[in-house]
Amino acid sequence: MAESGNALYLLIDDRVFVSMDRGENWRSLGTRPKGRAVGLVATDEGLYLALENQIFRFEVVGKHWTPLYSGVPETTVLAIATVENTVFVGMNHGLYRFRAARWKKLALDTTKAISSLAVSGSDLYVGTGSSLSHIRTSGGLRAYTNQLENIGGASPWAVYRSEDLGESWTEITPTSDSFIVQVSPGIKVFASGSTVLVTGATGFRFRSNNRGEAWTEFGTDKLNLKSMMDTMVANMFPTVAVDEKTFLQSGFLGLTRSTDGGESWQPFMKGIVGTNVLDLVAFRNALYTNTGSSIAKSVDGGESWRPLRVVFDESTRTSTEKLIPNDLLMAPKLVISGNNLYAIAPTATRNTVRISRLAEDSRTFVPFQDIPSFDRGLGGRGSETTGQEGAKNSKERGPTSISGFAVSAETFYVVSNGQLLRWRRDESEWFNTQLIDTDGNAKSATALKLAVSGEVVYVGKQDGHLWQSVDGGNTWKKVTSSLPLQFTAINDIVISNSAVYIATDAGVLTSKNGEYWQTLTDRLGNPTLIDRIAVDATDIYGVGSEGTYRLDSRRRWEQLLPGIPNKVVSLVVSGPKLYIATKERGIFYASVETR
Repeated sequence: MAESGNALYLLIDDRVFVSMDRGENWRSLGTRPKGRAVGLVATDEGLYLALENQIFRFEVVGKHWTPLYSGVPETTVLAIATVENTVFVGMNHGLYRFRAARWKKLALDTTKAISSLAVSGSDLYVGTGSSLSHIRTSGGLRAYTNQLENIGGASPWAVYRSEDLGESWTEITPTSDSFIVQVSPGIKVFASGSTVLVTGATGFRFRSNNRGEAWTEFGTDKLNLKSMMDTMVANMFPTVAVDEKTFLQSGFLGLTRSTDGGESWQPFMKGIVGTNVLDLVAFRNALYTNTGSSIAKSVDGGESWRPLRVVFDESTRTSTEKLIPNDLLMAPKLVISGNNLYAIAPTATRNTVRISRLAEDSRTFVPFQDIPSFDRGLGGRGSETTGQEGAKNSKERGPTSISGFAVSAETFYVVSNGQLLRWRRDESEWFNTQLIDTDGNAKSATALKLAVSGEVVYVGKQDGHLWQSVDGGNTWKKVTSSLPLQFTAINDIVISNSAVYIATDAGVLTSKNGEYWQTLTDRLGNPTLIDRIAVDATDIYGVGSEGTYRLDSRRRWEQLLPGIPNKVVSLVVSGPKLYIATKERGIFYASVETR
């Protein structure tokens, strides 16, 4: 986003929008040039877009983008900023200024890349050094290590200030004896008023309250991984200075805010709008979600969220796990069984998983101990492949991934690397049910679909076939041929009150015993396409690309709401509200009438 006068400009995917009323209404300026966007800035004279290898200016007359080639050699663009109507561009080989339709390379005393630019009033701040992305595309860490050796121990980054649009410069680089400061590849600079904040990719921060004349150092008293992660986020994601004490930054877990000049950071977003959501369940009058990096809980209907604590047994943690914060290891799948909420996640050790249960305090997930690895017991009998082949496939499919999870009493079913495994708490090894995904792609959106109730297990495979077991996965029966509907993919399977519901790409099927099946249709007798199914007491809800539905008293689909805001990951009913977790836009709810 960029601002100039009364205009706000917003870049989304391949288009640019403008608002003249503080964001109340937006109109499109059309598509923008293709390429990875580095920055967007606006002046009274135009809108400037920085791509990795080119700068464009938007021409209001004609509404088109003009490339600004003249005077700039082939290069990598790392940063862009403006001081009034003067544009500054940081590149991998120096700093350029664009003014009066001309480019000029500024005589900044550095051979390093210009990784960061910040502006406060008429002050322009420059941070030099290689960004993480630049290191990755310029030979990797080995090349960067060689660079450190060549400069003879000198700092690979620096900070400069100019008060006259780049005509002269004052070096204001903070000094430190810390090793993690000296080896940082590059830094980001942020400024507001007289406050300047410098963050490094190796976990340090410096703050100056007098335009860089003197500095206070944070985060280098010890190798603190949380500090490193926070600062890496500041170097990877957008950060803005609101005033001299307040900074906002986006990251993996949404917005965080600092009110002490960058010394500490706290969550700032109450809701979960725009957050990555992988799962959503309703349990004991609360909502629980998997954001990809933590489990979060809401007790006010999704208005605010807080991450939950995950306890580990120190004696079973590997050296790798000890270095990683708990929340970064939890990318779990959540499942309710009886009066318990379970979570499962892979560990840093190959072919092992962590299964946890929500404690009575509802604030902590406590793990089960002595869970066997998948390497043990993969020779179980089944119907589609031999035990030796199953074990061989498991070893060939690489690191452990979890694409399915179900619990019945204390029997756990896991789809790992496309293979369905079972473990009971009183058993010393996993049982291989011999059901294997068609192509073994555990990350596929159409991977094995799984539902369990008691000893009854239903599994939908990528090839469109439905399998049933009535003895906990010991033996299997293919029931596809007896179904009254032809389909090619299974979207979801739900079991409720002994009835099973199968959502397919051709409609929804239901059965009490797996022998006799019925197609659920709308009032005109047409099948309704459903992607996700949810159950609340005796009510059955469904959501598909055309809207949200509920089965009426005659077991026919009635539409409650048209359309959906984005691809739905989960559908949940909690009290009088229906929640949908979307793939990219967070969580939405709608009130529904109870019957």
